[in-house]
Amino acid sequence: MPHEPSDPEVRLHATRAQAMACNNRAWDLVEQTTRTANETQAMCDAAQEAQRLWDTAKQETLCVERLRAQQLVACAMARAGRTNDARNAAQAASETEAALDPSELTTFDRVMTQVAHALASARASDLREIHPALQSAMKALDDEEQALVLRLLGGD
Repeated sequence: MPHEPSDPEVRLHATRAQAMACNNRAWDLVEQTTRTANETQAMCDAAQEAQRLWDTAKQETLCVERLRAQQLVACAMARAGRTNDARNAAQAASETEAALDPSELTTFDRVMTQVAHALASARASDLREIHPALQSAMKALDDEEQALVLRLLGGD
């Protein structure tokens, strides 16, 4: 069992670092075009652990990190074929987004909630049809953000 730091600030910093590591690991796996069964399970576990750690690190019910973690869980669960879990996470993201102060949200945050819903509710063959509905919102994203959304939706 790892040693737990006694200083609350040190512990909080360590929790944030762990959350970022889990978040990055989960996103790496979400973006892979193929995964083994073990990688798929690791993707889901990392996404859920990132969400748990962000909830602990932020100690706030409403924060943008919570929204982004919910979006990640929705994307990971959708990639894993866990439709109900993906839908629940996408719905939680929508509720969190609606409750947050709009000034805290970026256009990318709003688009990613739409992407989470698209992935959670669509079969792979439907994603090309959902993609045009995001076109106008995507125009406000930078090139890197657009590329990520297109990869997630299976676009070009």
